Amino acid sequence: MATTRPHSTEVASAAPLFELDKVRFEIGAATLLDGIDLSIAPERVTALIGHNGSGKTTLMRLLARHHVQYAGAIRFDGKSIASWRPREFARRVAHLPQYTPSTDGMLVSELVALGRYPWHGSLGTFGEEDHARVAEAMQLTDVQQYANRMVDSLSGGERQRVWLAMLIAQDSRCLLLDEPTSALDIAHQVEVLDLVRTLCEQRRIGVVVVLHDINMAARFCDRIVALRHGRILMQGTPGEIMTGSNLAAIYGVPMNVLRDPASGHLVGVPQ
Repeated sequence: MATTRPHSTEVASAAPLFELDKVRFEIGAATLLDGIDLSIAPERVTALIGHNGSGKTTLMRLLARHHVQYAGAIRFDGKSIASWRPREFARRVAHLPQYTPSTDGMLVSELVALGRYPWHGSLGTFGEEDHARVAEAMQLTDVQQYANRMVDSLSGGERQRVWLAMLIAQDSRCLLLDEPTSALDIAHQVEVLDLVRTLCEQRRIGVVVVLHDINMAARFCDRIVALRHGRILMQGTPGEIMTGSNLAAIYGVPMNVLRDPASGHLVGVPQ
């Protein structure tokens, strides 16, 4: 389970990073989100969990401003999300979609450098600060040794760290990560989520991450938001969410919750 950080009281009293009031989103006759009220704290890792089709990715795309037609209100940093200029918003919010774009023929250093685009555009000069941010991001994510490697030559876990480096180079206040561990084995899932946890603490940034594995969410996240059929079923700290009755309600199967005697982490297992 996530540990309490020294600035927890400060964060608890800080203004929300995102606020959603009665958000509803439809495509044709299908309602994908209905009546979402949610406050996302800064400098914390918030997990979105739930069945496939529960609305996790739709909610993430709304936060990233990929869907512009919706009912209700969404605010980022106290300001309507629609009123932010695109480049201003990109400087504050970095989004890693579930399916990343092709990187054919691209070096690791080139991909990480794309994180600086919101700061200088396509025609701007790549200056000293840009180089410094890229170098810092690669150091934080431990991908310097891959700088001159092709991105597609790396393993899945290595590529995810490179994508995270690109987002860190963007120097934003918030990371939106849609299933960053879905194609990874358990070892690499732990590696990537541990890196996300560390980046949150060291850089004091907010993270919203879509996850399927409740045990990973409980281990690495500060808050868990469970969705079902486009609505928020429940939300709370890992300690509040990780009960047998709660997990049964979320996943629709009987669940037990055990405490790992070695790590102290709560673990949900089907009965």
